Amino acid sequence: PPPPPAEEPLRRLDAPLEFDTTQVVADYDLPKNTRPAAPNGFLERSGQVKVNKTDRKRTQREEKRRAAAEQARLESEGAAVGLADIQITAQAGQGSSEGDIHLSRFDLPNKKGSGPDLLTDANLTLVTGRRYGLVGRNGAGKSTLLEALNSRSLDGMKWYSHSILLVKQEVEGNELSPMEWVLGADGRPAAIRAAIAELDKSGNEVDKIVRLQEELAHIESTKGATEAGKILFGLGFDSDMQNQPTSSLSGGWRRRVAIACALFVEPQILLLDEPTNHLDLAAVVYLEEYLTSDAFHGTLVVVSHDRAFLNSVATDIVSFSGNKLTTYRGDYQTFVDTVEQERVTRARQRESQEMRRQHLQEYITKHAKPKENGPKAAKQRKSRMKKLERLGVEAAAASKGGKFKMSYDGEVEDVEEEEDEDEFEL
Repeated sequence: PPPPPAEEPLRRLDAPLEFDTTQVVADYDLPKNTRPAAPNGFLERSGQVKVNKTDRKRTQREEKRRAAAEQARLESEGAAVGLADIQITAQAGQGSSEGDIHLSRFDLPNKKGSGPDLLTDANLTLVTGRRYGLVGRNGAGKSTLLEALNSRSLDGMKWYSHSILLVKQEVEGNELSPMEWVLGADGRPAAIRAAIAELDKSGNEVDKIVRLQEELAHIESTKGATEAGKILFGLGFDSDMQNQPTSSLSGGWRRRVAIACALFVEPQILLLDEPTNHLDLAAVVYLEEYLTSDAFHGTLVVVSHDRAFLNSVATDIVSFSGNKLTTYRGDYQTFVDTVEQERVTRARQRESQEMRRQHLQEYITKHAKPKENGPKAAKQRKSRMKKLERLGVEAAAASKGGKFKMSYDGEVEDVEEEEDEDEFEL
């Protein structure tokens, strides 16, 4: 037999082969509108890929959803704050900086710009020296309320000149060390030195210069590097970490720097949003001890999901529920017990009210029948109909610790039936 033909050696292509569907149509004399079908709704032509209308809309919706989720994440976490954002220099406002804060009948708008207000005709009192735990379901608006207090955007806040500081995110990472961040957070020494320099130019304000120098000496003696080092050490910073750049620290450690700055400057109203999220047990214990000691003199409002932390720190609990704020005296466990007792009381009042309503209705129905509607029965039936009408008012008054009066001319208000709501737990 003849020998098999020699195989041609394989040749390497200089470039990948490209097929043009329009050329294929021309070579095979196919109709111009003929194109090879592509799977999954894609159409190929001249190397380009087109998506049909349904897939394009689905892709656009997915991209919008991801963009909205990313924007929400950025808004919730917030960007790192600079020194100017945490620096306390002077009080802002038009009124007194002493005494308690009383806010009445204010609304809290929704940050999204649409939908109902988060709070409607709410009332809030912040007593000097007390520590408030703000609790509520996730998404109720607790962080939004802290931001509104800090920005003084609530109705009535402009009349108070208390110094306010909100800590909800970490400081920015830069060449400053934690020690420099903490010392720089108190802007009063620099402001006093600038004022003294201005007065020195005139030479006629000796008494003012002396008073400013005394104030500066007091601040420097009580708010110096020693005090800053104690706070940083309590939050977990050793001597080496206190002096290294914050750019080398993680976000959790920079969050600790922000908390240290807030404790060091000691504003009159300190707002903390989830302060224990990035703290270990030792740092949490130190923060609890500091806030409950004589070293802290201000008013505290804290949002936290740490039950033990709230039980240790809070003197009052503010419940954010149903577009209202309700303040309870005591720690978180006392709040839980009080709310449960109120729920049981309302349930019993509701049950008693329904039993009495049923009894009155049975009497009215029975004596409305023929031969049962004599003069005496008609009078009694009319009397019971009046009792039935004001039954809700009596029960509502009893639930609020008051008594029903015959002169009451308001709307009938029943004790609300207990609803199975989604409870929140810390």
